[in-house]
Amino acid sequence: MGKWRVGKWQMGGLLVEGAMGVIRHLVVDEFGVHVGRRSGRLQVMRIGEGTPSERLIQAAPLLHLESVLISGRGVSLSADAVRACCTEGIPIYFLDARGRPYAALYAAGLTGTVLTRREQLLAYADRRGLELAVAFARGKITNQAGFLRYVAKYRQETDPELYQELRWSAGEVRDHLEELRHLKGGVVDEVRGEILSIEGRAARRYWDALKRVIPERYGWPGR
Repeated sequence: MGKWRVGKWQMGGLLVEGAMGVIRHLVVDEFGVHVGRRSGRLQVMRIGEGTPSERLIQAAPLLHLESVLISGRGVSLSADAVRACCTEGIPIYFLDARGRPYAALYAAGLTGTVLTRREQLLAYADRRGLELAVAFARGKITNQAGFLRYVAKYRQETDPELYQELRWSAGEVRDHLEELRHLKGGVVDEVRGEILSIEGRAARRYWDALKRVIPERYGWPGR
């Protein structure tokens, strides 16, 4: 669904793959066509005589487009089309006549479709941003506690006292997860300071415990 193929002919007409409406993947492999940009769309046009509407093969809105594939020879691509794809994070792939890829164009900066980037920005201002921030902090704290338990496991016989201390520290680190669960707020800015405080206190306990297993000869000063 959502893929248009430009260039295969059948009984005098253009054979296209996909459904009318949203075009997500544009494939161009007809010799002598041109891909340009006009009013927020990529346009595939035949080069030659006739009005623009007569030469127009397909118009794909950049809003929904996820990729462009140029296959074979004789397809031209305007600088405006390349810039529009790069701006919107739409990759352009090039294949030879045998279907082997030989080049690809990607944006030098941010990637992703317009809708994806828009939703990322909107998520900052609603509960999705808060849930992501909490998930990142939860993942870090969980991993730190897990690593302390892992380090402790190999000292149960050789250094029982250190083993108990590391296990205890792992539990203290995990205790901060409960604080994350009780955060109240609708957006991340309302509880940003609390999240940073929870993460910082858990990290301090983690590094205080971890430095006990690093030999003094390494002169490690701490976090």
